[in-house]
Amino acid sequence: MARKRKKSHAVLSAIAQFCRTLGYVLFIIGVSLLISTLVIITANDALALVKQDKDVTLTLTSDKTAEEMAELLQGKGIINYKQVFLLFLKVKKMDSFDKGTFDLNSNMDYGQIVSTLKREKKGSIVRVTIPEGYTIKQIAQLMEDQQVCSSEAFLITANTYDFSHTVLKDVPMTENRLEGYLFPDTYEFFEHTSCDEITRRFLDRTLEIYEEYESDFAESPFTVNEVFTLASIVQGETGNSADAMLVSGVFVDRYNAPEVLASSVTSCYAFELSAEECYEHGESTDYTWQDHPYNTYTNQGFPPGPVCAPSKISIYAALHPDTTEGYFFFCADLCNGGTVFARTAAEHQYNIDHYYLGCME
Repeated sequence: MARKRKKSHAVLSAIAQFCRTLGYVLFIIGVSLLISTLVIITANDALALVKQDKDVTLTLTSDKTAEEMAELLQGKGIINYKQVFLLFLKVKKMDSFDKGTFDLNSNMDYGQIVSTLKREKKGSIVRVTIPEGYTIKQIAQLMEDQQVCSSEAFLITANTYDFSHTVLKDVPMTENRLEGYLFPDTYEFFEHTSCDEITRRFLDRTLEIYEEYESDFAESPFTVNEVFTLASIVQGETGNSADAMLVSGVFVDRYNAPEVLASSVTSCYAFELSAEECYEHGESTDYTWQDHPYNTYTNQGFPPGPVCAPSKISIYAALHPDTTEGYFFFCADLCNGGTVFARTAAEHQYNIDHYYLGCME
């Protein structure tokens, strides 16, 4: 019996030793896999072995510390691991970055990123404000006037460069395809900045607005292009932001009727009339009834695309049209400012006679 117990004890001891050894081996393997995974992930970020291709134009209007730069690059999606990048900068003995405009891509390795950021860019910074309601041709001329880039080069870039922004997914490669997608705002550029860099900045700002209202775009019955088109019509039709949603509602009611939208700003755009000429002609038959894809007096539905750069308020109004009042007409109130609305043609004519024509100087 004693001999059997000793044998049994030896077997149990051997099994226990085997389990301890196996556990240790598995622990070592697990730790090794974890370390290997971390090394692979950080190496991928540092060496850009397999990373998404994403262009980002970075404009620094002031110098940045290493910490600020790492935070900024991570926020823009150029790097994934801020602390790893900071360690790289420490090894390279880099603790600051000068202001400038830089073209970066998320598939750059850390060395390429730093090399680009340290590349000197000369030229004065130019502050440019794009007014709400500007057309792409007016924006192009503004770029030339501000000595940022030539009008011709800007339009060629806008019409031929295949920008792959989300908001352009249903916009075909046609002339003036970026009409309405260059968000009106204040920007800072270096003199003689490349046209594609400038245009990308405009589109990035538009994308920010789109992402802010992304759920609203998803719920809208209209495509992204139709929303921007409606927003541009609202922008051109009323300068009173308080009335934007009601004006949007008028066009949505006409669209759903279905009736022609009958927007004078689309016809003015079609026949390249200036704002002054458009105001002077009103709904003149000289051009209103001439056929053109953008003429919403002769064609039902939305025109092929936007007719100007809509403001954030106009985009919101296009996403949230106010149709509760059942208005079908509106005109400018030149007596008191703002807009007057009507449900019937007779009411509309009264408003035109008393608030529009009756108050012209």
